[in-house]
Amino acid sequence: MFACGRYKTAAERFDSEQMSDAQREQTLEILQAVDASIRQAVARRFEHNPGAVDLLFQNTPCLGEAALNEKYVDVLCAKDELKEKLGLEGKGVFASRAERLLRYRKRTLWRPLLNKPAVAVIEIHGMIVAEQGQLMAKAVCEKSMLKAIAKAKKDKKLLGVLLDINSPGGSAEVSETVYRAIRKLSEEKPVVAYFSDVAASGGYFIGVAASSIVARPLAITGSIGVISMKPVLDRVLQGLGVKVERVEVSPHSTMFSPWRRLQHSEADIIRREADVFYQRFIDVVAKGRALSNEQVQEYAQGRVWTGEAAHRRGLVDELGGVATALDCLAKAIPGCGSGRELQTRTITVRKRQSVPAWLGASVGLLGRYGSDVGDLLNLCLSREKVFYYEPNLPTE
Repeated sequence: MFACGRYKTAAERFDSEQMSDAQREQTLEILQAVDASIRQAVARRFEHNPGAVDLLFQNTPCLGEAALNEKYVDVLCAKDELKEKLGLEGKGVFASRAERLLRYRKRTLWRPLLNKPAVAVIEIHGMIVAEQGQLMAKAVCEKSMLKAIAKAKKDKKLLGVLLDINSPGGSAEVSETVYRAIRKLSEEKPVVAYFSDVAASGGYFIGVAASSIVARPLAITGSIGVISMKPVLDRVLQGLGVKVERVEVSPHSTMFSPWRRLQHSEADIIRREADVFYQRFIDVVAKGRALSNEQVQEYAQGRVWTGEAAHRRGLVDELGGVATALDCLAKAIPGCGSGRELQTRTITVRKRQSVPAWLGASVGLLGRYGSDVGDLLNLCLSREKVFYYEPNLPTE
């Protein structure tokens, strides 16, 4: 394993028996930020009694009556009593699930005849991979992303593009390709990147191509670094009594074979390749964020930041939710008012199929890191040599 950046710690679970100081430091900082955000929100309920917030953290979780007595909730009721408690009984109000209402309002049939300005929403949710026909779930492939970007670029009725990014990264090569496509798109139409939950490694790399970046305060952001790794299964085969022999005519023709270990010269090649990608990552961020390479080096090292911490360091432009991102996009569109006046049209980026049941069961047997091992297997099967990827990041 070869990591560029002190805080690029995604692979340490595979070759270390304990958490590194760097991983403990960045994880603690993120948890403290989440904790402070929750306490700040809760404090608004107990503004006349600051000590009540600490008491709530000590006493919860608690059952309904106790929560009512401590004023953690206002009313207790069963589901069928909700209308009565809200004073809506007999007023012709009906209950509907939020997602059903949203689908109803989005139906083309009910849109006004005179359409308001529209923008494209491209969702990049999941690990970034090269090919669609691989094993793991929650991933987006190169072809699907490029197709969605090309569609948004070609449609003249779409005035701008909102990139909804929720990705821990993945293939370096694919991230580079998608980054270039978005850069070209931004030359013709305004593009705003929105970081909802995670925009790390390749997810952040892609977002830097946008004209502006909006992130939620607790969105996991950054992880500017590179990991390169190669699986080695020779001891597994030996334990099974399997012997592999090779015939090769060039020095490094089988260096990426999982059946043998790397020679020193080959390790130097992979380390050099990782360093090249890392420097490219630094250059891309410096250019996209108008920062010096020295500043980016300081914020990089594979470290993850909350959206708020990233904002203070110039890695994102604004903090907020989707409404803030749409307002930012609206300001970049000539003659457009606020984001509330914009219609959004989602351009689907096809997701990969779920993991087959037999594979899910097999990977599950690997324990708490089973999904990570599966993701690594996925990258190896697609012959990815170097990739940006952070598994199991903390989420809101």
